[in-house]
Amino acid sequence: MIFFVHGGAWTDGYAAWYSFVAQSFTGAKGWVTVVIDYRLTSDQVFLADAYCPDRVTCALPASQINRTKSAWYPDNIQDVGTAFSWVAQNIQNYGGDPGKIVVFGHSAGGHLASLLTTHPDFSSLRPQIRGLISMSGAYSMTNDASMAFFYSDLVQTFKGGPLNNAALLDASPAHYIAPGFNLPPIYLLTAESELPGLPLQTNLMTTTLQTAGLPYKSDYLPGYDHQTEMEAISDIQALPTSLIVKYIEDLLFKKVYLPVIVQAE
Repeated sequence: MIFFVHGGAWTDGYAAWYSFVAQSFTGAKGWVTVVIDYRLTSDQVFLADAYCPDRVTCALPASQINRTKSAWYPDNIQDVGTAFSWVAQNIQNYGGDPGKIVVFGHSAGGHLASLLTTHPDFSSLRPQIRGLISMSGAYSMTNDASMAFFYSDLVQTFKGGPLNNAALLDASPAHYIAPGFNLPPIYLLTAESELPGLPLQTNLMTTTLQTAGLPYKSDYLPGYDHQTEMEAISDIQALPTSLIVKYIEDLLFKKVYLPVIVQAE
């Protein structure tokens, strides 16, 4: 089964927008697909309270109502962990195999999916993750050069923004990877016309995995950009989807993926 985490720079996006993910994985392959929501960190998303009981009142200027920002990190990853735990315990009631759960995320969802797989707070869930697929995710949040493009999103997501190094380090999947780390196989994809910084993020992650000698595979998507690679998942014959399907089939049924070490030139 596929456990999908959507993107949107942590500040945008809803599960309902990504129902097309199931067109290939469920419609064509017959796999169970779960698309989850998590709390968004946007400065435009607020908790309802006595001063904001409905959409009309909430449309008033902020100075006239008592608004409370809905979420900060780590609210988002905690929601992802809670959702995965529920799925692992209940998916067999919906036709899914709890022993064959593959976590898949795109963009910010790739980051959260990777963090779910690596963060020690979720180590009890790790044995139930058969594989991780991250498409154009972020893995080292403290790398200023590659994260500069996402400055405004970091400000909205982390209290203190880019200056909160402790939170950014805590949110960095690559930070937890070391030789001997019991990690499920990882598949990383990145598009040809990618958002600034994300190719470097993928390179940082692959280098970290290579150094640790951990199982991973990576692929490059020529002709795709950050948006079209995600849209392509609705088409079982599109390159991103066909690569992901082959990876999952090989991973779960052929068991061919071993640690990959690439010698530096």
